Amino acid sequence: MSRHDAQIGQHFEPYVARLEARDKFVRSHLANKTGDYEVHKRLVKDNPSDLISGDTNFSKAPYEWFYPQALMESSTPYTRLPKENLDFMVPEAEGGVSLSQPHRMAISPYTQLSSPSTIMAHESAHSGQGVIRNRAWQKRQDARADIPKFTTEFNMDLMRATQHITSPYQFKSGFGYSDYETMAFLMGREAELPAGQTLLDDLSTSYLFARYPDMYKEYTRVRDRIKSGFKPEKK
Repeated sequence: MSRHDAQIGQHFEPYVARLEARDKFVRSHLANKTGDYEVHKRLVKDNPSDLISGDTNFSKAPYEWFYPQALMESSTPYTRLPKENLDFMVPEAEGGVSLSQPHRMAISPYTQLSSPSTIMAHESAHSGQGVIRNRAWQKRQDARADIPKFTTEFNMDLMRATQHITSPYQFKSGFGYSDYETMAFLMGREAELPAGQTLLDDLSTSYLFARYPDMYKEYTRVRDRIKSGFKPEKK
């Protein structure tokens, strides 16, 4: 089709280039453990639809949204641990990060509610949160600097958004309830938007920030704080 249809070829080749870039990126962050194939398949082959129309914020500048030291591995071994084990993950979870070891990023090969751009950015947000907290604990500083000060009314509206069948936040456990998860979900959503767009451009979220403009300022403040955890600490 690419060879004989000029219109398809015009769009097909850039799409393949984006897929190749993602393939290289994901391979460079695999943990070299059993299950790497499944993680790679989930992030590169199963549903790369977020790249069809063009670059996302994530694919355009992945290290703006991804913790550079993260190593991704399959979450399957963690779902088989005893529930009392601190590393246990429920099988329904899309991913998980150990706050004490923020470079460890588990990705579920089977639970696929989010695009690759979203899930990698979401879990990286947790990595950034872990780095910030670890730095704060070492210095005996406030370890909650990555927690947004969202109002009760704003959080209530966020929770209502999960009830909309067309919302990207549907089925997102903790959205509007847990500040820790809410920030990761918002950052994950912004990461999958077309390159250059923000949550103010996203119809699924913009109406909320239009209603609560101060909450967008709070979101960007904490987002940038979390992203600072992706970079070496300034001495």
